[in-house]
Amino acid sequence: MRPRKFRLFQIEPTTRCNLHCVMCPWKDSHHHGRDIDLDLYRILSGDFRHVEEVDLTGSGEPLMHANLDQIIRITKEEGCRVGFSTNGLLCDASRIEQLLAAGLDWVAFSVDGATARTYEKIRIGSSFDKVIDNLEHIRKAREERNDRRLSLMIFFVMMKENYFELPEMVDLAVGVGADFLVAKNLDVIVSSANDNSRVFGLTGGDELANDVSLAIQKAKQKAAKSGLNFRVYELTSTENAMCEQNPLKTLFVTVDGFVSPCISLAYMNHRYFDGKKIETPVCRFGNLSSHSLQEILDSTDYVEFRRLFERRLKTDSFRSIQSLLLGSTGLSGLRGLQEPPIGCRTCYYLYGI
Repeated sequence: MRPRKFRLFQIEPTTRCNLHCVMCPWKDSHHHGRDIDLDLYRILSGDFRHVEEVDLTGSGEPLMHANLDQIIRITKEEGCRVGFSTNGLLCDASRIEQLLAAGLDWVAFSVDGATARTYEKIRIGSSFDKVIDNLEHIRKAREERNDRRLSLMIFFVMMKENYFELPEMVDLAVGVGADFLVAKNLDVIVSSANDNSRVFGLTGGDELANDVSLAIQKAKQKAAKSGLNFRVYELTSTENAMCEQNPLKTLFVTVDGFVSPCISLAYMNHRYFDGKKIETPVCRFGNLSSHSLQEILDSTDYVEFRRLFERRLKTDSFRSIQSLLLGSTGLSGLRGLQEPPIGCRTCYYLYGI
C-alpha cells in the first residue's frame, strides 16, 4: 500500500461550545456557533485516501455536533484513524458507547486541574466531578470490552493558576486508566491577562520559575514510577525550522470549509508574543464550496507558503551536516534560516513551546 501524503487533517465540526474557559482564544467564534454540514464533510472525505488521521477538533466543543458519530463513521470508511479533543462534560456513558461503536480511535480530555476548586475556576461552567465520572465511564467501557484500542489522553494546560497540581494530575491520569498525560503550555495567547498567566519564558532565577520546574520534576518522577506516558512541553524557546504542526503534512479546515495550514492561521488576527501584542494576518487559501482541495493546495499562495518551510528544512539539514563535518566553528559563515511566513514568525509552536 502506498503511503498517504498527509499525516493529519484537522477538521472543525462546530464552533459552538458549552463552556467559557478563561484561557480560550476562540471565544468570539462561540457567539455565532455553527456546525459543519454533512454534505461538506462528505465532499472533503473524498480526499481522505491521502491522509492517515483526522482530528475532529476546532474552536468549539466537538460533542456539541449531534452527528459526530456519523462523521466518525464516514472517516473510518476511508481507512483513517480519527479522534478529537473535548472538555469531556458531554461524554457520558451512552455517548461513549455511541462513539466506540462508530470506530473512534482516540479521545483527549482537557482537564486543567486535579481538584474541583482549581479546575472549575479555569473551565467556567463545567463540573469536575462530572468530567471525572465520564473518564471513569471510558475506563469501564474499555475493561468490559477487554479492548484498549481507544486511546485515552488527558491534556493539562499549564498556567500560573494550576501548575502546582501537575503532580496530582499524574495520580488522576493513572487512576482513570489514561494512556497519556500531556502538559501543554498556554501558548495561543490573545489577551494580556492570559499572557500574564503563562509559565514559560520566565527567568531562571525567578521564584515562580523554580516552583514550576520543581512541580514538573515531581510529576515526571511520579509518571516514571507508575509507567504513565507523560509529555511536558518546553519552558524555554528555541527556533525550529518547522513547527510541530508541520504544514507540509497537515492542514486545517474550518466549519465553513476554508482551508488553512493550522487553526491559529485560520482565525487569529492578533496574538501576544514575548509580552507584546502583535497583529497577525488571517491566512486562508480557499474554500471547499467553490474549489477542490487539490485546487486549493495548488494555488500560488499556498504553494509558496509550503516552499518557505521546505527551504528552511533544507537549510537546517545542510547546517546539521556541516556541523558534523566541520564542527560548530565551521558554521559561522553559513546563511541563517529564511524567515517563515509572517503569520508563523510570532507563533510559539515554531519555538518549541
